[in-house]
Amino acid sequence: PPEFHDAFQPTNELPSLDIRIPQARKTEEAYRYLSTRRVNTHEVDTAQHVHHAVYLHWIEQAYFDALRASGHPLERARHYGWRVLQGGHEIEYFEPAFDHDNIKIVSWICELGKVRGAWWHEIYNADTGKLLARDYSLGVFVDAKGKLFEPPQNVIEEVLRGSASPSD
Repeated sequence: PPEFHDAFQPTNELPSLDIRIPQARKTEEAYRYLSTRRVNTHEVDTAQHVHHAVYLHWIEQAYFDALRASGHPLERARHYGWRVLQGGHEIEYFEPAFDHDNIKIVSWICELGKVRGAWWHEIYNADTGKLLARDYSLGVFVDAKGKLFEPPQNVIEEVLRGSASPSD
């Protein structure tokens, strides 16, 4: 029916998922972390390209790689008494990745709120330089009981800077 035709026409506009941090502190000078990998055969779907959900696994690993590089590996962070829970993703896909492609993921903290932080992750084909996907990833800081928590600023600043302070 005609009413369905109009209802399902793409607008090429992404609807807001309302995961953005209102009145966030922008962090344009944040350190850019780099993760690299190669597409594994098991990550390829029946259409012969990387399945879209695999990108989220890559993003999660890139996040942990960044924390490790900044001096805050997961095994150390487990003792902090607080955690970062995933609050949502806004991911855009631009080009497919294929079996055995070399992948480069650039990640950085892009916004900070009192109890939330967000990362940008850009996924590239390392050989061609093509941007394959971009993700805005929201994290929510909570204490050991699951209550919202304001993280220590020294940890945040070290991740923004790209390294832990020499005294750590």
